[in-house]
Amino acid sequence: MQAATSAQVAGKWQMTMESPHGVVKGPFKVEQDDGKLTISFDAEAFGKLSGTGSVDGNKVSFSLTVPNGPQEFGFSGTVDGSKMTGTTEMGGAWSATRDTAQAAAAQKSILGTVSGIRVKSLELGVNADGGGAVWVKFGGDTDVLLAAPGDKDLSHATPGRIADVSRDDRVLVSFVEGMAEARRIVVVSASEIARRNAAERLDWEKRGVTGFVAARDGADIVLETRSLQGAQRTTLTVTAKTGVRRYAPDSVKFADAEPASLAEIAVGDQIRARGDRSEDGGRLTAQDVVFGTFLTTLGKVEVVDREKGEVRIVDSESKKELVVRVTADTQMKKLPDLHEAPAGHGARQPASLAQMLQQLPAGGIDDLKVGGTAIVTSTRGSHPGRVTGIMVIANVDELIQIAQSQSEGASPMEALNRMHGGAMTGPGGFSLPAIMQ
Repeated sequence: MQAATSAQVAGKWQMTMESPHGVVKGPFKVEQDDGKLTISFDAEAFGKLSGTGSVDGNKVSFSLTVPNGPQEFGFSGTVDGSKMTGTTEMGGAWSATRDTAQAAAAQKSILGTVSGIRVKSLELGVNADGGGAVWVKFGGDTDVLLAAPGDKDLSHATPGRIADVSRDDRVLVSFVEGMAEARRIVVVSASEIARRNAAERLDWEKRGVTGFVAARDGADIVLETRSLQGAQRTTLTVTAKTGVRRYAPDSVKFADAEPASLAEIAVGDQIRARGDRSEDGGRLTAQDVVFGTFLTTLGKVEVVDREKGEVRIVDSESKKELVVRVTADTQMKKLPDLHEAPAGHGARQPASLAQMLQQLPAGGIDDLKVGGTAIVTSTRGSHPGRVTGIMVIANVDELIQIAQSQSEGASPMEALNRMHGGAMTGPGGFSLPAIMQ
């Protein structure tokens, strides 16, 4: 289960609290490091109080210590946009209102995804890309601009209204000094992003190719795509106009791929490219290339931690333990029980191994059983012994039994290597396609 995003409470506030000596007011400053808080309160009649606390979701708690004394007061409450309210352990109430003018001046911009809109209080909820949720004030002087996905500047943006903003839209919120509300909100519609992404996927399918680097000769890359019918080779020509990116370590997101150069591509890497093919189909002049060095691991499942989203397996070859992080972007697949799988009835075979894997039934972390065997395709992680899963295939024990029955004496990995004429074997041994999105 994923923890709720903690509210962002860092900044300057004005606080009011009830005490045995009456109502006390003063400036209230909060510094925030993830869920940890460091607080100071310039309280009337008390002087400067300091303390620490925490925020979890919209729940906040902290304690303040009276200067030159051991006395400490506890506070608890909730965060609601630009307001915090709650009670003290002394039985009184407290509240704090954000100093929005100072907060806005200090905050140059916020980039994130819209989480909601409060019409009555004129606030826009944003889940910031840098982490945390924030409510932004808007008003009559706030400009709204509508931009298209992929725009690099605002030259083609059109004027809009706050009514044009919807949940899950992408926004860039900007502020200026002396203005409590946002000065400008640039909006990219979630529906437009979805349409753009769908068109991109279709273009990659129509003009794309996926495979392993079999050889290199200058700007030409020989790409090998394996299928159950055999291997097919395509020569990629990379030009100065080709966009080249590399999968980021510990990330399974296609969008996280980082800029790279042709020189970084090595034999054995996996590539996904799109571009214009020659008439005979044997050559493709690449418009975009995305590549990565991936691991395919076969191992017994030892521990399944659903809360952390982690699985610990023992590598069948090295006998070492490997922790596999399963994220929302990990493709979970479950191999059907082969003795129950329906016959093809003449159905067309997938053109490639990647397409065959995509057609496997979707699975989940609950399909990984302790003692069972799984196949994991992953990026090379930043930390030894830990990887992020790109694809995790559960229920592969029966496949291994069949493979070993056909290759007497072979290890599970060797047996799988020999299946289907080596269709599952990459330049470094058993390897499944990873770049398939």
